[in-house]
Amino acid sequence: MAIVKGNEAEKEAERTAQPNKKGRFTGISFVVLAIAFALSVAIQVFLAGMSVFMNPIHWSKHVSFVHIFEYLPLLMLMFGFVGRLQAKLLWQSAVCFALIIVMYFTANVISVAPVAAAFHPVAALVLFGLAVLIVPRAWRTVFGGKEASV
Repeated sequence: MAIVKGNEAEKEAERTAQPNKKGRFTGISFVVLAIAFALSVAIQVFLAGMSVFMNPIHWSKHVSFVHIFEYLPLLMLMFGFVGRLQAKLLWQSAVCFALIIVMYFTANVISVAPVAAAFHPVAALVLFGLAVLIVPRAWRTVFGGKEASV
């Protein structure tokens, strides 16, 4: 029961957090970046799947696409900080960026530490899960509890 109350209190805090006017622009920017980041991670996983299940020629797309979105979590962190969004959103954005660094590491250690390289898809799964969790929390924080109609 205490867990439910904690979740309810957290959701209420998200709903009642009203950013300042500067925070409105930065909050909306954060939400847009969070959505773009989650979609980008999904596309990145799709490109990896194309490489594995269709044709290895698609690896170049997988390798280059990350450069398009790798800094989105840092931009989210910046907009979230300026807009005074919840600390939880800031930490989650920072963790997303840290996971991208982990992804680079795990992708490039296959010859030295294949076991570490095997964590690459696991890190991708965690990254996608976190990216998807950020979007509704940011939406509720910025738009005051209205759910996204996607």
